[in-house]
Amino acid sequence: MPVYPANQIKKATGDDMADFAVGAYWTELAAAIDVEEPLNEAFALARAPTVPANEAAIPPRPKQSSSTLFDRPVFTGKERGCPRESFLVKHKLTKDSLPVEFADAFFPMYANKEKDDNGDPMLSMEFLAQNTNMRANLAFAGEATYNDWSGPFTVEEIDNTLAFMF
Repeated sequence: MPVYPANQIKKATGDDMADFAVGAYWTELAAAIDVEEPLNEAFALARAPTVPANEAAIPPRPKQSSSTLFDRPVFTGKERGCPRESFLVKHKLTKDSLPVEFADAFFPMYANKEKDDNGDPMLSMEFLAQNTNMRANLAFAGEATYNDWSGPFTVEEIDNTLAFMF
């Protein structure tokens, strides 16, 4: 939790700010200038899904720029947790391994060697691909709803898609 000097701490004004750090307060941002909406001829009538089609040609409210600067105290927290050394050795990882390499330790491409309490293998990319394809079939993907779907996903496609999140 950030620490603020006494002169920056505001007194409670009746708002429930229990979830915010000590010293946090509300202030209205004043807009400095209006920013013009960029024009893209290819998507002239593009709209958000919540905007009715007959309102697509109505320009949105102008975007605004603010010159307010935000400053916060330097984070001085200490790292408290880290993976066990045995886990790192078992999965050939180091403290400098990429997040996707750690994900591979938990979600291997094919059958996971780790078992749950029932003796069933834990989650793997292969299982995720099977489950995704089963759900797509149940939703009639490629038949009634998703015309662009070209068939079952491969394990590699699932892995590559999830790699973007890491």
